[in-house]
Amino acid sequence: MIKRAALLLMSSMATWASACEIKVEDAYVRAAIPGVPNTAAFLSIVSACQEPVSLVGGQTELANRLELHTHVHQDGMMKMRQVDAIVVPANGAVQLKPGGYHLMMMGIDSAINDKTSIPILLTFSNGQQLSIDAPLKDLKSSHHHHH
Repeated sequence: MIKRAALLLMSSMATWASACEIKVEDAYVRAAIPGVPNTAAFLSIVSACQEPVSLVGGQTELANRLELHTHVHQDGMMKMRQVDAIVVPANGAVQLKPGGYHLMMMGIDSAINDKTSIPILLTFSNGQQLSIDAPLKDLKSSHHHHH
């Protein structure tokens, strides 16, 4: 009887854990500016979890540190600030984009611009980890000037 109850409990826990799916969409890393040791990664996190979940960290072999950052308006200026976590609402999404939340890659490898994509491991508050390959984008070539 105890064995059956334990199996039932483990089976329901496995179902609950698998019901919490986190996906990453539209990820990219901004190509590095020559002489600047940092760049940023942007992406959307989509959660099918019944409870809010937070992005709490990340790492990549192409940077010494990867930090979670946001921009805040302070004293009439936009300033970048490190944050401990980025909350993804239950059954919702959060977008990491220029001027908002982003992954700051610090102490980047000088050969980063030779890559086509950057591997990043994301860590979430529920213990899940997600490996992504974010394409490298040269944003200078995507800007169009209109006169």
